[in-house]
Amino acid sequence: MKTFVAIAVVALIAGTFALTIDQKKKAEANAAECVKSTGVPPETAAKLKGGDFAGADDKTKCFAKCFLEKAGFMTDKGDFDEKTIIEKLSVDHDRAKVEGLVKKCNHKEANPCETAFKAYQCIYAAKGGGPPNLEDVSKIANGEAFALECLIESGLKLDSLSSLSTSDLDTNGRKIKCLVKCFFEKTGFMDKDGQLQEQTITEQLSKFMPRERIVSLVKNCNFQETDACETAYKVTECYFQNKAGLF
Repeated sequence: MKTFVAIAVVALIAGTFALTIDQKKKAEANAAECVKSTGVPPETAAKLKGGDFAGADDKTKCFAKCFLEKAGFMTDKGDFDEKTIIEKLSVDHDRAKVEGLVKKCNHKEANPCETAFKAYQCIYAAKGGGPPNLEDVSKIANGEAFALECLIESGLKLDSLSSLSTSDLDTNGRKIKCLVKCFFEKTGFMDKDGQLQEQTITEQLSKFMPRERIVSLVKNCNFQETDACETAYKVTECYFQNKAGLF
């Protein structure tokens, strides 16, 4: 069960785009690294990913550059690698449309950060944002930004969470449990005293799933341990056992 919860954390932090699990893990690991290297706040990076471009400063624009570089879409000189972009995006999308999108969005701006930012805006506008996965908790209450913040605070590495061995779990188990607690607190599912907030959980999740299902889930999984990290972790285990599909 510990392994399942570790995988739940991976799914929790994974992004909203139509990517495979491996792609999501890689993308979020890259995002975490770029947050650190550029100094952009995690919540700002998450807003950018979600299509909120208002008030973007130089750090935000350079975050876009860093992210595109790590994806292999942009060279360190600030030029787009059109061949790589087309090959990667054509795996799940019509090649002709991808080629047209690359041509439309590949414009050289005053500097590489500005080029990356403008290109991301262009691509996001063209794709129109995908339909939300209504059973993904990371969509709730700025969940994606909160999850990224908690990952950075925990010191855990995203790309290693899904392949934890028993010894890894023994070593990092506390960090994983407290990562889940961190997310619960930031979303309002748990207060600072470690008390689960049933009404908040029910109200927020009912926006995405049938209310009667959530009411039953909250009732069945309302564990209150002496330790807040243990509480959050045990509740997550319960979600799995009840096949809640929340993570």
